[in-house]
Amino acid sequence: MLGTSERRPKMKRFPHLQFALCTLGVMTAGLTAIAQADSYDTISQAVLATLHERSYHMSMTTPGGQTAEADFVSPDRMHMTMPMGESTVIGKTVYLKMNGVWKNMGSADLMPSPVDAMKKLAAARSDTKVDDLGIRTVDGGVMHAYKVTNAKRNTVATVFIDSAGRIAREEIGTSVVRMSKFGEAVSIAAPI
Repeated sequence: MLGTSERRPKMKRFPHLQFALCTLGVMTAGLTAIAQADSYDTISQAVLATLHERSYHMSMTTPGGQTAEADFVSPDRMHMTMPMGESTVIGKTVYLKMNGVWKNMGSADLMPSPVDAMKKLAAARSDTKVDDLGIRTVDGGVMHAYKVTNAKRNTVATVFIDSAGRIAREEIGTSVVRMSKFGEAVSIAAPI
C-alpha cells in the first residue's frame, strides 16, 4: 500500500522496463496496423488468441545485441529480465530490482489487454497496408507471414502467425520478438 496518495512511477526512471514496454508497444502497433479487410480478421484473431493464452514467453533481440526475456501469465502478471535489470508486474504494481534489492515502485497500468489491442487495431485501419507473404518456415516451424506497413508511424513489420493462430514472431527492422511456451505452467509472484 502506498498510503493515501497513490504514486504513478515515471517511465523515465525505469529505462529497462520502458524499453521492453516500448517494444511491446511497437509490436502491438505493428499488429494493430494490420488493416486490410482480407487480413484484418486473421490478425485480429491472432492478437486475441495470443493475449487470451493462460501464459506465454517472449524473447526480444534488438540492434546492438540488446536482449530481453519475459514471461506473461494471464491476466496481469509479467516477469522480465534484461542485462540492465529485472522487473515484475503484478496487476498494476511494478517491482524493480535495483542494486540486487527488489523495490515496490508503485502503480502503473502496463499490461496489454485484449480490449486495448482491439481498439488499437480499429484505430490503425486507415494508415496501413498489409501484404500476405504466404507460408514461411521460421524458427523451426511453419507460419503464415504478413508484411505490415504503417504510413502514419513509418514502420514496416513482418508478423508470423503459428498453426494455432497465435502471434509467434514479429520482425521490425533488425529487432525480433518471439512468442513461445504458450500455456505452459509459470508462476509469477510479488518478489517482496
